[in-house]
Amino acid sequence: MTRFSTVARCWGMLEQIALIDPETWGYGPEVVNPVIREIWELHRLRAEVAALNAVVAYCGKVGDAVVMSAATETGKLVARTAYVATLDHIANNGRLVRFVKDLLAFGGG
Repeated sequence: MTRFSTVARCWGMLEQIALIDPETWGYGPEVVNPVIREIWELHRLRAEVAALNAVVAYCGKVGDAVVMSAATETGKLVARTAYVATLDHIANNGRLVRFVKDLLAFGGG
């Protein structure tokens, strides 16, 4: 929230108060004070909503970063798991051992 937006909201509130019907002003503080209070409450709530929107936007950005990081790490884990599973499959069915023996036999002879 910028200083300009805060000042603009204050001016907007003061303008609404200044534009209260002259007849209402004429009834005195018992009548005009609740009207002013209502205007003030509306502007206070709008300022709180603006602050909450900023917090929610920040939390959304942080959440997106966390999700993206988790997805990246999960992808890496899946890739490593697939690599190990493939290597394990090859080693366990004897193909890797046979390949090494064949390679040594070819090189030696």
